[in-house]
Amino acid sequence: MANSKRAAHSRYQTVVDLALRYKFKSVLDIGCRDCVLRDALYAESETAGIAYTGVDIVQNETNTVDYVGDAAQGLPFESGAYELVAGLDVLEHIDDFQKALNEFERLASRCVIVALPNMAHVLFRGRFLLHGRLNSKYDLKYGYGLDRHRWLMVLPQTDRYFEALCAERGFQLERSHLSLGGRFLPKIERVLKWLRFPESWYVFTVVYIMSKPQTEPASG
Repeated sequence: MANSKRAAHSRYQTVVDLALRYKFKSVLDIGCRDCVLRDALYAESETAGIAYTGVDIVQNETNTVDYVGDAAQGLPFESGAYELVAGLDVLEHIDDFQKALNEFERLASRCVIVALPNMAHVLFRGRFLLHGRLNSKYDLKYGYGLDRHRWLMVLPQTDRYFEALCAERGFQLERSHLSLGGRFLPKIERVLKWLRFPESWYVFTVVYIMSKPQTEPASG
């Protein structure tokens, strides 16, 4: 059922590529932060006409979030109101992971795309070994605020989760593995792959693309 490929570009470009592939006309970006996905979509002439809506739990500094709300509590949009619903590095921030994902699925008429961090990556393993911490989003700090990680995501577990979900609901599942990039890290990742380390050591971000049964590539 699951198809996997390795991609060199960003999670935002993955969404742009998907929008071009299926000729989506509307995108709901849940956890939009600074609306980087909107800018990525509108930078492409072929996707500039897509109706974009950005949702986040707080308004950003430039006041570009279209709707402030919590997906786990439900959003005031009709079922199937958007062809594509994207949640890029957001589900790990939400207390009720499954309830939020159910809302993603309700709002999407054709496809849901989710990007999640893999905290078993060699970078986090090394950081914890040397410094005893993963990153600031997991630190226990007084006044920690809303923007923190609630879930420790690791690749084998998220793979099993989305495989089971898509098998149960009849969705087609596709995966993309992304690197953090930079000067040295991709080289380290390639060496680990060549040495046949498990994928969890060298995949930084995994993108799950869940297509509902009626989704077919648009012709023309």
